Amino acid sequence: MDQLMALDQPPTAILLGNDWMAMGAMQALTKRGLSVPEDVSLIGHDDLWFCADPTMNLSSIHRDESELVAQAIELLIAQIQSKDQSQTPEERFVPAQVIWRQSVAQAKR
Repeated sequence: MDQLMALDQPPTAILLGNDWMAMGAMQALTKRGLSVPEDVSLIGHDDLWFCADPTMNLSSIHRDESELVAQAIELLIAQIQSKDQSQTPEERFVPAQVIWRQSVAQAKR
């Protein structure tokens, strides 16, 4: 986070790989005297329980984990039952949605 914010043009928004990373980024920004979302917007991924906490209010990308697991199991069973072990990998899509909270604001610049 320090390297990002030390850039000549630091980011006005950061998308992090998961909510734990976003929480750490929020703490690091606060230690630098920056405010979320006034100075930097943050979005996490996973929509974990603490995102909705009034002290965090972290915007996050939510995905239906049960659907993700169901599709993975379906593909695994099909592969186990298949006699053709040279199958081409199959791609599946599990929709996601952004849960907007108070960690995102319009950029000042």
